[in-house]
Amino acid sequence: MSLSGLAQAALSTPALSGGSGLVRPVNTISVRQILESGANMKAMDDVVYISGTIDPDQDARLREIALIMAREGMAPSLVVFLANEGGHLGAAMRLGRLIRQLGANTAVTGMCASACIYAYAGGARRVTTPDSRLLLHQARRADGRGGTAAEDEQVARIRYEYLEEMGVDPILVAWEAELAPNQMRWVISGEALAARLATVRLAAEDIPLPADD
Repeated sequence: MSLSGLAQAALSTPALSGGSGLVRPVNTISVRQILESGANMKAMDDVVYISGTIDPDQDARLREIALIMAREGMAPSLVVFLANEGGHLGAAMRLGRLIRQLGANTAVTGMCASACIYAYAGGARRVTTPDSRLLLHQARRADGRGGTAAEDEQVARIRYEYLEEMGVDPILVAWEAELAPNQMRWVISGEALAARLATVRLAAEDIPLPADD
């Protein structure tokens, strides 16, 4: 569906918005040629959707999509995380930095857990809705084990510096540190806005959803 006029006004950025608003027509066939190679990333017009988990090469896929869109005279303007379960933290930060470099906004529909939050933080503007579910837990190795005290401190510093870079209150790192290894913490909408993790609150129906295949 298309964004309402209110949503367009809230989400548009000077670098990307044109007279027609956030979502603009694009030659979808050329975009799908690359999207078919990544099962959890697809695009509709200039909106990119990421679901499932964040893989180590996720930022490379988005870069390829952006290059294809550029040949059509456009750029990703909105990245929507759909029921995203987190994944590779380093890749999430690279993805967030690329999103910021592209000047794109971000939004969450459903759950955005753990590493997903760091990718979401890369949006120039970051949208939350009543359906957004932001979830924190402690960082874990790929094999599910926790790190040493020194490793945990290093990861916390990397997260802290990244959030500051993105203009988000690094209090999120403190919230994560308070959790036991098997604990999770929901970040409610008011907290997300107060911490500048989210910058815009919209109705769920204002977020464009991908077309059914």
